[in-house]
Amino acid sequence: MSYADLQKEFKVAETFEPVFQLSSQSRYALFSLVIAVLLISMALVSAYSKKGFLIRLAIFAALSAAGSMFSGIGVVFLANSLGVYV
Repeated sequence: MSYADLQKEFKVAETFEPVFQLSSQSRYALFSLVIAVLLISMALVSAYSKKGFLIRLAIFAALSAAGSMFSGIGVVFLANSLGVYV
């Protein structure tokens, strides 16, 4: 693709509007990482409860999966707020 073609494509392309503003991503990172730590802590506590094995396993799996998802979201927001765009 030549530079002229690229310039034409740039001019006709629609403008990019981010879903989350860059200035607020550090706040989202903090909230999601705190939630992740809480969920993973709850998962560890549930692993040592007195309930049956299958119930403990289901609760642990659900809480750890949710904690991992919030952790991943928090890391992406944190990286974006520090200037490393993911």
